[in-house]
Amino acid sequence: MRELIIPSRHAELERVLTFVEAYVADHELGDDMLDRLMLLGSEAATNAMEHGNQYDEAKAVRLKLWKEGDRVVMTVQDEGDGFVPEDEANNPLTPENLLEDHGRGLFLMREMATALEYEDDGRRVRMEFAV
Repeated sequence: MRELIIPSRHAELERVLTFVEAYVADHELGDDMLDRLMLLGSEAATNAMEHGNQYDEAKAVRLKLWKEGDRVVMTVQDEGDGFVPEDEANNPLTPENLLEDHGRGLFLMREMATALEYEDDGRRVRMEFAV
């Protein structure tokens, strides 16, 4: 298991990409997995910083990556108040949501991960990806 802990500062998102890139290279997971993990890792970390930690730099975002059998697991956790998954954003592809400036990250996570769960009262998102 690998872990990255970063402060809730937008400039730290580059470290997420470097972290994912190194993990994928070390485990020879290929370009498709790299693309999915980089996109969803950065989306989840952005959500954790913005919505969870309110960009409070004293609060950390924790990313973990590991393999579990034939899956890669990524968790992203914040130190915020959590959220109720039923409160997720609506489908960004519907006409009334096309011009909204939020909701696409959660949609992409649901669509691109093999499995998606919210843990710790919504403070941690767990995404699984079939290898």
